[in-house]
Amino acid sequence: MQIFLSCKDEKSNRVKVEPKYFDYENSWEQRNLFGKVKYISTYRANYTSTGKLDEKRLQSRIWFSDFGTIKKAEYYDTFGKKTQTENYVYDKNEYLVTAETNNLSAKHKVLQLFKNDTINKITSQQIFINDSLTERFIIYYDENDRIIKHIEIEKTDTIEYAHHLKFDNRDNLVSERQVPSNIHKKIIVDSFAYNKKNRLIYSSNSTNSTEFIRIFEWEDNKLVSEKNYFVFADETKHLNSQTEFDYLYNPTNIKNYTDEKPTQEYKYEYSFDKQNNWIKQTVYIKQIRSGQGDFVKAYADTREIKYW
Repeated sequence: MQIFLSCKDEKSNRVKVEPKYFDYENSWEQRNLFGKVKYISTYRANYTSTGKLDEKRLQSRIWFSDFGTIKKAEYYDTFGKKTQTENYVYDKNEYLVTAETNNLSAKHKVLQLFKNDTINKITSQQIFINDSLTERFIIYYDENDRIIKHIEIEKTDTIEYAHHLKFDNRDNLVSERQVPSNIHKKIIVDSFAYNKKNRLIYSSNSTNSTEFIRIFEWEDNKLVSEKNYFVFADETKHLNSQTEFDYLYNPTNIKNYTDEKPTQEYKYEYSFDKQNNWIKQTVYIKQIRSGQGDFVKAYADTREIKYW
């Protein structure tokens, strides 16, 4: 089966954009949205066994500020019932001050309070669960805004982590070690590698007895694929998933693996608006048994997008 992303005429009528893959500056970039998105609603409709679409149901609503941060979000279950709300407040310098998440079905509320001391290079965070203070974090930065240590406080337990950063001669971060003051806590190690164009091609996160590895492949300065691996305590490396992307950084194919064998595969086709944001995503799923399987048209997501 061949998947068509869009026709040439549709593509030629859209503005030229460049996806942001890492080091996001706002929530638009983090969610791979182009243009000044003000509001976005996402709906889902499942395909029946006869290939027809069921009635679409609201999945989420998200509101953004005019500088690209999330102001408010609502999430819904498959029956259209609201299950979770999120609210965010920022100061005049666009720093996050409060973030509140309410899980309506579980009656579970998480409130996060942030304080940014830009003079002393300190950021603090308090986390309240159902109105009870559970955790505190304090992060310290150097004169280059690079993290040097952070402190975690939970009840009467306080742990300080020293951050040791290493950079290459092109100022790319190549390693970060988080060394705890408590000898019973594990050292956390992150490693990175880049190509000649300073594009990230490898990242590794090691904690406890497990390592998580991501491998990135680039073509013409565009990220085209990502592979995820787990390395277990016996040092065996296992492929977990593989994702292929289009030129706008939308996934076009995802394969999930168990014991190095593909077990499930997803394919996507898109329709776009003039800002290059997809407004319809059709998803095909293949369940793989004994190395075989057929794609089935599973569901279609549609998005209503308004701009500032």
